[in-house]
Amino acid sequence: MAKLNLEELVARATQSKADKFQVRMVEIDREGNTIQATKKDLRTVSKILDMETETTNDRFQAEMKLVYDHCPVLHEKELQAAYGCVEPLDAVEKVFDSNMGLIEKAAKEILDMYGLAEEDGTKNPVDDVKN
Repeated sequence: MAKLNLEELVARATQSKADKFQVRMVEIDREGNTIQATKKDLRTVSKILDMETETTNDRFQAEMKLVYDHCPVLHEKELQAAYGCVEPLDAVEKVFDSNMGLIEKAAKEILDMYGLAEEDGTKNPVDDVKN
């Protein structure tokens, strides 16, 4: 284990600031079209991970919230109106063509920005992180 000096710690802080602006492109359909997901502060993701996920519906809602909170384009009122969304979170289901697998995959990509994604073969990214 190395002992870091002031210069190295300052360099880490600079890198940490750059990491806060990390983005990922998440796939929204089977044709490979993508939208941008941006990294948020840790409180945003930790609140979602604290959501109750005992049922499939609970897990799905947590994944949709994770995707919604990290994909700024889903917040656009014009997009929500075009898809006929009643609630803002409906934009996730509509844009992802009600494909639970793609929503789960996007949630996993987002969690990976925080170092929380599991290896291939995991059942549910939100549950896996909570356990």
